[in-house]
Amino acid sequence: MIFSPKILTRLGGQIHCEEGDSPNKLILRGTLIEFEDQVMGSHVHSFTKYTDLEYLKCLESKARFNHGIDVIPKPLRAVFSKEMHSTSLWLSKLKLDSQITSSVDQDIQTISVELVLDLKRRKHVFIADLARRGILSFSSGAFQRKAKVDRKTGLIKQWHISEISIVLTPIDSQLTIDRPKPVEDIRLLSLLFNVDVQEMIADHQDHLVQFQMLHEDPTLYNEN
Repeated sequence: MIFSPKILTRLGGQIHCEEGDSPNKLILRGTLIEFEDQVMGSHVHSFTKYTDLEYLKCLESKARFNHGIDVIPKPLRAVFSKEMHSTSLWLSKLKLDSQITSSVDQDIQTISVELVLDLKRRKHVFIADLARRGILSFSSGAFQRKAKVDRKTGLIKQWHISEISIVLTPIDSQLTIDRPKPVEDIRLLSLLFNVDVQEMIADHQDHLVQFQMLHEDPTLYNEN
């Protein structure tokens, strides 16, 4: 699926690992959607039994990483390329072409998903390492025209899922509908690449200033 800037996302649950039936398999499981008995308020966008939800079609697609958006903000990409001497860090094209399966638990009202990683493949090993460290979650994406939210109550009225993604678990999350974007927290970037990002960019003040400006003007995230 080609990324559309009109897609909206909603964070699901943390990904948990389970060894597969062979040494080269790792199973990732987690909650994609959890239904609430009642809306939580405008500060939290909630799925309830009244939500018009469709999700089966998304199971025909591949899982993505960060909904197809590069996790590294533009001002820092040159620094990462120079300091880490790698052009393989741009993760926007990373897809996990594993079979996606789902299960619905009527008692606890959740939709869970499962991915099987093939550890003979380099990109799957990368994801497996992050999952074992407990810093990944599942996330669902819906095109804006297929998503409706009551901003006053927080009720998600319609959510026709177009893709499933693996994302870094935010340090602080209010579980609201958002647009996918690069990671804006240096702590998460440090966890992702297992480096001290703050120290790495200390000698690149121009890039650091641009990165800090992102918090004041989110439009700088434009991926065009």
